[in-house]
Amino acid sequence: MSTFGQLQGLVHTQLGGSASLSADTKTSVKAWINKAQQRIVTRRPWWFLEREKEIFTLADETAGTASTTTGSKAVGGAATSWNTDNGITSGSLIRFGGDDEVYEIGSVASTTRFDLKSAYRGTGAATQSFAAWSQFYSLGSNIQNVLNVRDMSTPEDLDFISSHEADMVDPGHDNTGTPEAYMLRVNETTRNQQIGLYPRPNAVRQFKVRYTTVVADLSDSGSVSFIPPRFHHLLVDGALAEADAFEYEQRSRYDQSFETGIEVMVRDEPKVSDRLWRRYRMWGEPSFDPMAGRLPLNYPRS
Repeated sequence: MSTFGQLQGLVHTQLGGSASLSADTKTSVKAWINKAQQRIVTRRPWWFLEREKEIFTLADETAGTASTTTGSKAVGGAATSWNTDNGITSGSLIRFGGDDEVYEIGSVASTTRFDLKSAYRGTGAATQSFAAWSQFYSLGSNIQNVLNVRDMSTPEDLDFISSHEADMVDPGHDNTGTPEAYMLRVNETTRNQQIGLYPRPNAVRQFKVRYTTVVADLSDSGSVSFIPPRFHHLLVDGALAEADAFEYEQRSRYDQSFETGIEVMVRDEPKVSDRLWRRYRMWGEPSFDPMAGRLPLNYPRS
């Protein structure tokens, strides 16, 4: 196992020794090692990056009454508990009384007050029943690729559908039932991935999400890469393939050694099922775009 500091030392040695290198070159070496790491971890859904997390859906929030005014975005509540614990947050959906129309919540000011994203178009009333629910559930900031989603009450994985497909089959995002599919999007504010379910469950249900984790750049001298220790030498080869102190042919030899090492990693990896591999192929080619690999190519990226 090699720490980040040890990897830098190995690269420095190949470049003529640490004492002979400028501060700028040493800074570049750190960047080259991290680029090599990203070239590896974005290549495929490696087993050593797989993680699991559970999400719990929420039942519709119906406690209390709502006060609405025609043409206004403001909504007041009586005996309500509008908060994130109940799924009432920006982006949640709500239907008032016997209205057919579904509204999206814009911002929540308190447990008894929020604003809609668009003005209320129904007949205003001082006390109305309502039902509010979450469209999406946060997956956090460390998600690289979602591999599969499973309803813990069934043995089957959910199918993936795009947000566009979900909009076509359920424009109001209000169909309820046992989820058969999931969709993903990026939160506009946090840039974290979120998961939605179709049809949505109007009950507390448990789901398990398998994913590959985001790999942050190495920074501290003592930090260690997620890559298995026996392949840490690839980080040195990959870094030297970027070294402008070498001629093109020498950099190419290091790059070839790097690629050959990745082929060995693939052969040594525990076998991934054909079905899971077909899922992965949806994600497109690797890229150094910060959002690359996180979402299928047909995702909205706004």
